[in-house]
Amino acid sequence: MCALGLRELPPWLKSYRRANLKEDLEGKDLVIETTAGPIFIQIKSSAEECFRFRQKPRNFIYDVVLIKSVEDLEAIRTDLLNRAERLYRMLWREMRKMKKSA
Repeated sequence: MCALGLRELPPWLKSYRRANLKEDLEGKDLVIETTAGPIFIQIKSSAEECFRFRQKPRNFIYDVVLIKSVEDLEAIRTDLLNRAERLYRMLWREMRKMKKSA
């Protein structure tokens, strides 16, 4: 079983890891490698922190996850995976558009 609590990763999700120091300083907490490219998750503990993070322009595909408590790990895992899949689909569509226009 993987750390996300799944028996196996979805086919589009190649790997994931905690951000290194450089990535963390750029606003990335979780790095998810997908078949369409990398996506990033920023984890915040308050709605105000989420709002402030979203106000700054970013040059990478990301989402912000609000985690107030770690009591329900299953809900956190599900939320992370759902957000990652949504970002993956967005990135995949962009890749297809670029290939068609090339």
